[in-house]
Amino acid sequence: MKNNVLWGFLAVLAVSIVALAGITYAYKGNPDVKGPNYDAAVHEQLEAAIDAGNYDTWLKIRQDNNLPTKGRIFQVIDKDNFDKYAKLHQANLAGDTAKVDAIRAELGLGQGMMKRGTGKMTGSGNDLKQSFADANNNGVCDSCGRTRN
Repeated sequence: MKNNVLWGFLAVLAVSIVALAGITYAYKGNPDVKGPNYDAAVHEQLEAAIDAGNYDTWLKIRQDNNLPTKGRIFQVIDKDNFDKYAKLHQANLAGDTAKVDAIRAELGLGQGMMKRGTGKMTGSGNDLKQSFADANNNGVCDSCGRTRN
């Protein structure tokens, strides 16, 4: 009896975890699918601030709505180069991947770990191997600073 209850509990737990993971990660990487915390009004405010080139307003909207303000992009993007970020955003919306890549490289943002779905994700934990992006051909990865072997 105890074993049946335990196995039943573990089965329900496993199904719950898989279902939650599927719901949580289904939207990642697809701009057409909105995340669980998406708010159209806040998104419109952010878009307006980017279109106006107003860094202070953009940052305040993020802070007021408890949106992330830490991470690589916030180490790179500041008041002085926000106009380039706005151009990057517009190029991304227009689907101009060549311009997006050029602006990202200029800002030092690299392509991120997935590099538009072509990144190689092997290993686990800190042993993840990612694509080596070297836009200026100096032998140093643009996104992580590693040198080419």
